[in-house]
Amino acid sequence: MAAADGGGHASGRMIAQGYTVLDERRHAVDYRRSVWGDYFIQNPTLPHTHENSIEWMTERRDKLILETREMFLGLQDPAAEMKMIDALQRLGVPYHFKEEIDLKLQKLSSHKFGNENLHDISLQFRLLRQERFYMSCDVFQSFIDNQEYLNATLQNDVRALLALYEAAHLGTPNEQFLKDARRQTTSLLKTLVIHLEKPLSGKVKHALETPSFRRMKRLEARLYIPLYEEDKEECNQIILELAKLDFYLLQRTHRQEVTEVCKMLKVKGKVKGEGEEEARDDPVDDLGRTIADARSCETEKERENLDRMLEDHRKALYPGCDDGLKKLGCTLDLLKWKAQAGVADSAFEDLLKMLKNMFPKNNELPASTYEAKKVVCPLGLEIRGDDPGDDVEGQKPRKKVPAKVMWYAPIIPRLKRLFRNKEHAKLLRWHKEDRKSDGELRHPADGTQWRKIDREFKDFAADARNIRFGLSTDGMNPFGEQSSSHSTWPVTLCIYNLPPWLCMKRKFIMMPVLIQGPKQPGNDIDVYLRPLVDELLQLWGRPGVRVWDEHKEEEFDLRALRNHQRLACS
Repeated sequence: MAAADGGGHASGRMIAQGYTVLDERRHAVDYRRSVWGDYFIQNPTLPHTHENSIEWMTERRDKLILETREMFLGLQDPAAEMKMIDALQRLGVPYHFKEEIDLKLQKLSSHKFGNENLHDISLQFRLLRQERFYMSCDVFQSFIDNQEYLNATLQNDVRALLALYEAAHLGTPNEQFLKDARRQTTSLLKTLVIHLEKPLSGKVKHALETPSFRRMKRLEARLYIPLYEEDKEECNQIILELAKLDFYLLQRTHRQEVTEVCKMLKVKGKVKGEGEEEARDDPVDDLGRTIADARSCETEKERENLDRMLEDHRKALYPGCDDGLKKLGCTLDLLKWKAQAGVADSAFEDLLKMLKNMFPKNNELPASTYEAKKVVCPLGLEIRGDDPGDDVEGQKPRKKVPAKVMWYAPIIPRLKRLFRNKEHAKLLRWHKEDRKSDGELRHPADGTQWRKIDREFKDFAADARNIRFGLSTDGMNPFGEQSSSHSTWPVTLCIYNLPPWLCMKRKFIMMPVLIQGPKQPGNDIDVYLRPLVDELLQLWGRPGVRVWDEHKEEEFDLRALRNHQRLACS
């Protein structure tokens, strides 16, 4: 291809007879350096005017979390529960109370407010819709007149109008009422805000600029904290102090991350030479994008686990390794082989020691089975050991060694991983899409009970990906005929969505609970099954659990069937 001449004029090149294409000279791109420069390296710590130390602030935040949780669980009035959920979400601290909020929203989804309370109905509508609970917009019909306008008595109720304005932004394209409500409330609020006083005027201006549903959650917290503090009618001092401390501590964590990345890039720039920094090396911009893309906040433990997992994913298995072997990938492959071959922990540990001695010195291969399992714990594959006595309501945690221990492996992370596999995600719809229906009984889907469930729970049956479990448990003595008094009760789950030649395979059968002790659980088995029942309730309720389907390349709300209106172990 002909190059442009030195004078900047375009030269031509022939691509076919009679066709000439002009090659314009490309201009050099002048990338701007990051405006932050070495600011984060020279100022590694976040300044603060607080008179106490970081350790004190962390302890104080943890104490406030406990106080807030106790206060939240003590609420019985649905309106008060909604106001507190709204405050926790806007102030950026809902991730500390995820289970409690989910439980309250589950109850709110079936609660009905009086037709005269527009504010509470609008707040309920927004809180449920933004968490993917379905709520019909017909609940607003009593607030409009024959001309499709809001009732005159409501047009001066600023708090109700503001709540409806926020709720109207969560409508679907076919909900014309919410489109009209958004237009009407916007017009009314713009007219009223001129005559309002603080703090209400600040909240209205904040909402009119951008509805809370569309804002970045962390930046929304920074902007909403002063608005919440000004509103003496709504402000709770415990929640306010928690929000301030939590925001500062999280901001400090982000700053430390940026500082570490900046130092790393500084060293990288010296190695490559002055002026050789890559254009994409802007850690502050990267952090901003990460915060913007985050759907929810994460705890400090989750952040540490993710950082450790990413570090293991990038870390070469040994110095100078150029064949793509990484610490995390090799550990996962070895653990997968261990599970498939049924290798005991002691034999697997001997194998790890031999491999570690064969590889070059300073290799990153785990030296023991415990270390190998610890590497994969951030993936959500850990198993939890519990003293069932601690789960009894009102029972204080015990300090002595328990006589009976229950091992629990959560099922929701395992279901998510099944759908992350393209082949498995397709197989989980086999019962509806590929099953041969000729009247013969070959699969539970051919039975009358399956069809009864389809009739009674049509919304559940509408999505073939929703899981139908079969639960079974029985006791055994692993020591055979010996006189040792010991009882082991495994609890297994079978996924009946799968074809009959797969649903009973070891690969797809789950064993979430293993109960070990000197005697059988007896009538207390409900206590041991409590963690499993909690997860099944979460999967059964609406909206379920958000899951990625690799086969269809989309997200959906996964639900699972439990024994409806019966004991968990019936």
